[in-house]
Amino acid sequence: NKPLHVLVQEEAYRLLTEEPEQKVELLFSQAWDLYKKEIGYAGTDKAAQRNYERAERDWKRFMKIVGERPLTQSDLDTAFQRYYQHLATTPLKSGPNKGDFASAENIKRRQTVPTAALNTLIEFHNLGSSLKINKPRLRKDKFPRKTKKRKSFSPEEQIQFISIIQDQQNHYYQSWIELCGLMMIQTGAISSELYRMLDSALVMDHEIPYVIFSTAHNSKGGFKTKERERVVPLVVQPDRIRILVNELKDESGRAIGKYASSLSDSSFSIYMKKVMKQVHPDATAYTLRHSVKYNCDIAQVPDSFVKSVLGWSGDRDTSEMTQYARDSFRETERLKSVAETLKIVNA
Repeated sequence: NKPLHVLVQEEAYRLLTEEPEQKVELLFSQAWDLYKKEIGYAGTDKAAQRNYERAERDWKRFMKIVGERPLTQSDLDTAFQRYYQHLATTPLKSGPNKGDFASAENIKRRQTVPTAALNTLIEFHNLGSSLKINKPRLRKDKFPRKTKKRKSFSPEEQIQFISIIQDQQNHYYQSWIELCGLMMIQTGAISSELYRMLDSALVMDHEIPYVIFSTAHNSKGGFKTKERERVVPLVVQPDRIRILVNELKDESGRAIGKYASSLSDSSFSIYMKKVMKQVHPDATAYTLRHSVKYNCDIAQVPDSFVKSVLGWSGDRDTSEMTQYARDSFRETERLKSVAETLKIVNA
């Protein structure tokens, strides 16, 4: 056994003469290798597969713009600044806003996957105390978008639309398209609300059949705004809707049935837009929602009705009366009253 002072001298000599252990440099690309395991899918879940593919596209787009980089604070800041500038100054190449600059919301959404992936790498190596993703502050006024007037259908075009969705010889005819069309044209719903709707949202055995728009009856939970949660009586062809609901009811638990719910939300929306464009080429995903608002304006129904029944947030009315009306929807007398007003609106 060596004396303690000798052991101390030997250890000191070893520390002075040995090459220091080299830190392994982490790279941005390693983030995706970790993150894809976290969001990977198994089996035949098409929705999960599509979400994975969308995330992969977003990551590849990010890396194409910022390039491979070491995982340092300086490089994180530079990369997100560069990506933000690219998104904010590059006109959109497709979609209804083609040629316009991306909105602040769109930019925020495009940064979601890169942020999540790089945070996964940071957390995996316990670097949270030294590294942080600082995204540039979104300035909504810096790159203003052109305001486009959305197309709404005239009463004659609305009748034509119903005729098209019920024409079984039409190239796009599907029972779920007919159901969605009939609901959209009287409830002000948009495609995504119906795509995510559970079959429990359709109450067809009540004296006044109605549909519930709420987080409890939505496969993905949330709505864009609080005002979108509502209950709407079905007054346009309720008997036909009842037949379609029963026809589409299956083990999927979705209001639109197994086939339609297996589509991606974007494909679902595209189907509906193609049908609407047979009526007018300028139709968009919001055309039917704006058509319902148009009908309300023509019928001169009060704004409080539009907000509480159709989920129109407008000037963000938060009055107690509006909330009371919303909370009392399922009372039979209230449903009858709302139904009568909707009959006038949809006349």
